[in-house]
Amino acid sequence: MPQNVKRSRALRFFILGTYVLLLANTAAYMKDVPYEGPLQAAFLGMVWLTYTAVYLAPLIIMLGLWNWVLSRWFGGGIRGRWAALCLALPAILGAGTVQMLLFADRLVYQLYGFHFYGFVLNLISTRGGIESMGADDSTDLVVALLVAGFLAIEAVIWWISTKAAVSQRRIAGLIRPRWLFVASLVIVLIGITGQATYAVSSLRAYEPILSSAKTFPGFQETTWRSLGRWLNIEARNVASKSLNYPLAPIRRAPDHPRPNIVWLVSESLRWDMLDPEIMPATWAFSQKASRFLNHHSAGNGTRMGVFGMFYGLYGPYWFPFLDARKGPVLVDLLLEDKYQMELFTSARFTYPEFDKTVWANVPAQHLHEAEGGKGWERDRKNVSEIIDFMDYRDPARPFLTFLFFESPHARYYFPPECVIRKDYLEDFNYATMNLDRDIQRIKNRYINSCRHLDTQIQRLLEYLEANSLLESTIVLITGDHGEEFLEHGRWGHNSEFHEEQIRVPMVLWIPGQTRVEVSRTTSHIDIPATMLRTLGVENPASDFSLGKDLFGPKGHDYVVVAGWDDVACMTDRHIGVFPVSDLSFGVRIERTPTGYKSAAAGPFLEEMQPYILEMMKDLKRFVK
Repeated sequence: MPQNVKRSRALRFFILGTYVLLLANTAAYMKDVPYEGPLQAAFLGMVWLTYTAVYLAPLIIMLGLWNWVLSRWFGGGIRGRWAALCLALPAILGAGTVQMLLFADRLVYQLYGFHFYGFVLNLISTRGGIESMGADDSTDLVVALLVAGFLAIEAVIWWISTKAAVSQRRIAGLIRPRWLFVASLVIVLIGITGQATYAVSSLRAYEPILSSAKTFPGFQETTWRSLGRWLNIEARNVASKSLNYPLAPIRRAPDHPRPNIVWLVSESLRWDMLDPEIMPATWAFSQKASRFLNHHSAGNGTRMGVFGMFYGLYGPYWFPFLDARKGPVLVDLLLEDKYQMELFTSARFTYPEFDKTVWANVPAQHLHEAEGGKGWERDRKNVSEIIDFMDYRDPARPFLTFLFFESPHARYYFPPECVIRKDYLEDFNYATMNLDRDIQRIKNRYINSCRHLDTQIQRLLEYLEANSLLESTIVLITGDHGEEFLEHGRWGHNSEFHEEQIRVPMVLWIPGQTRVEVSRTTSHIDIPATMLRTLGVENPASDFSLGKDLFGPKGHDYVVVAGWDDVACMTDRHIGVFPVSDLSFGVRIERTPTGYKSAAAGPFLEEMQPYILEMMKDLKRFVK
């Protein structure tokens, strides 16, 4: 048998074997999907068969072209054996890479609820992104072993394929080109059927299929837009527009107030951590400052949460503002007033890209990133740096200092003296942990880390009080977003719009402001409206924000919270979740006393239609 024929047969066997292994790999995506009937099961089966082939298709095409090149280059005979080696190496490496990427994506999805693209690609490609996940050397070792394992399995599949390629048994007939073509055609037809099933489900708002489709990475949604047309909603991509921000020039009296500002934001600080046992110093301060009891982040992740609190805009605006390198009105006015600014983070200003958004106009020498050590150690260093800054500042000029704390970020590190929950998971390895078994002990780590956060906030508050700075300084304490511990099936953040992921504490001290406790719904997008009113801005908040004054008479009938590529319109009863790329259709969710479930169309649309329409208008208010 000529070498090139043998090599082509081996490649076909290899692709078939790799596809079967990849089916076993991707089958795990369906493990945690709640079973809601045979139609959903059939749909998932169709997606499983077709999308597994789609994930493998680029490799198949590249290997086919490379094999064709090798056939022309080496030909047959002895030189053909070199061609086999030149084909085997990229085949094994390429197939092993596909297997590992999908395995890693599945782990990320099971832990966090999002896939290994978009947000995760941004995380990998941006300085500081990988560090923000909290991986360590033991995790790297396990990952290295998994990579080696997949490569070894693919090498075995190649070896078996080379043996099968010369077999005279009937098995060799299974990989003839015409049968592979027929199999490919069947997979295409199954894929078309799956997409049609999804389209019909979107028309009828059949949530079990709509939500379960998200379990497979890269699923392309085929929808009929009847619901969107009925709501008079068009698909819009905010990121493709140019900005119109602010809507009018900002007006202030010449003698407007210039208070100092201490702005403290903690990673992953959810509202119920502001507790007299867990955070006693912050709790005591909240009893004399204003406290907002039902406060929501603008996002379920750091990027959208911090963006909302400085711009007062919904998360999808992040992308055009990042493209334009456009800073918020709030920071621009402080720069105009010659504020002394020293800004600190225990993470990175480059991830998310706050150096290109929130702090875009602040000179780089005023952006300080603590290096080395665990998050709590960097927090301590930054607090010391802020105290030094306040000691040596020019007292004739107002100042702004900002600190992003890292203590409560997974994997929730803390020093021994901050242990208030002794039963915590000591060996916290992403690759070996079992969430079902370990989640309460993981949460105990989180509680201990929040106690450490409190000790560092206490240092700053004591300094301000000892130096009589509270009389002239606004102090803001909040979280960028919350953190979930399987209360509704997820761990962490960035995945859902559950209360645990989006509700945060909000403590605001404004000199001369009467202390209040506000129980109505408030949001991070209200912060700029409140701060700029305090700084003497005369414009209505609608000129530069979608928020309201936190101390105003009326709160929100609904709040808008953004993820990486979706946005949620939320009331006390319902949540509508919409892909940013196609706002004409979303998933309906009903809040219940025990959790979340698919909402009935009638009550959902009756309540949510006016809010959804208003949200759509707001998403284009500041674009041309």
